[in-house]
Amino acid sequence: MWSFKEWIVAEGILAQFPFNTTSRFFDRLEEFLEAPVSATERYTEQGASTNGHLWRSMLFRNAESTGDYQAIISLEAKLSASRAMPFEDGQALAERWDQWFENYKADPAKRYPATMKGTGVVVDAGFLHYYYLQGTLVSECYSGIALSLGLAALVLLLATQNVIIALAATATITFIVASTISFAYFLGWKLGILESVVFVMIIGLAVDYCVHLADAYRQCDKESREERVTFMLRRMGMSVVSGAFTTIGSSFFLLFTTIVFFEKFAQTILWVICMSLFTSLCFFSAVLALVGPCGTTADIPITAFFTNLIYGPVQKADVEALPKDTKEVTATPVTAMKEMEPEVNKEVAVPGEMPEQNNEQEPAV
Repeated sequence: MWSFKEWIVAEGILAQFPFNTTSRFFDRLEEFLEAPVSATERYTEQGASTNGHLWRSMLFRNAESTGDYQAIISLEAKLSASRAMPFEDGQALAERWDQWFENYKADPAKRYPATMKGTGVVVDAGFLHYYYLQGTLVSECYSGIALSLGLAALVLLLATQNVIIALAATATITFIVASTISFAYFLGWKLGILESVVFVMIIGLAVDYCVHLADAYRQCDKESREERVTFMLRRMGMSVVSGAFTTIGSSFFLLFTTIVFFEKFAQTILWVICMSLFTSLCFFSAVLALVGPCGTTADIPITAFFTNLIYGPVQKADVEALPKDTKEVTATPVTAMKEMEPEVNKEVAVPGEMPEQNNEQEPAV
């Protein structure tokens, strides 16, 4: 409506646009539509002599029962709200604004056209929509983290086949995720689409080291927790540290990128890897040293279950049907190899004693 504004200023009706009352707006609009088209008008149409002929198709719609009626009405209101306000307050503000707009349309003193009572669009430059987007991102982020943690716990349970180890690893991963969210808050990040994606992806990075250490703990055939934790750290500790330094080195170069997602992703990876290395070698190992399973404690025979499910349970009659030699073999492969070695007489020299010499001479030829 630049033409209407220029006409108002040129006629000297108002020194500044817009109007402060609704009644004056409609009165001046009718005068503008009856006025001839200005010579400086940027929008022209052949045969249009007045502004009403020129702008009628855009300002009015035709109804057979009521005739012409206004198609567009613009109302402007300045709010003191900020985009940085909490999304809960923003959603409450949007609801109050919608309620005010409905009351405005229903007020007869506002001269709101009856033909537009059921219509109306609030243009807010995306601010009000942003508050609802923030609420959706928060709920979806938390649900995504919960779902990923649940799937990680299930995978850990299937991989380790032990309830205590799976719970300890899941607690370690939860601690890593919580520390990463705190790290993002410390950097001043707002929860957006990029941050929601990153927070869900970090669970896949955090689960890696715990799985390797848990598998090494399960492979140890010792009974005490201390011996099994020592075996776990000696067996897999150096591999975990090497993998951590490799990941840190590869993500270091992303810190210097210009794309915001890559920069934030690199910062998150560096934090997650450092926290995963610390928690897996310190926290996870300490938990296993305190309450880790001994022997077959809290084991879930998943492998045996699926073996029996596929091949059927092993019956006593099947064992009796095996050859006799097969049933009596109880030696380990190492023991069997030793038993297969031929006996060799070995003479051991005692200090201070000379070995006996064979005084028999060979017969002369």
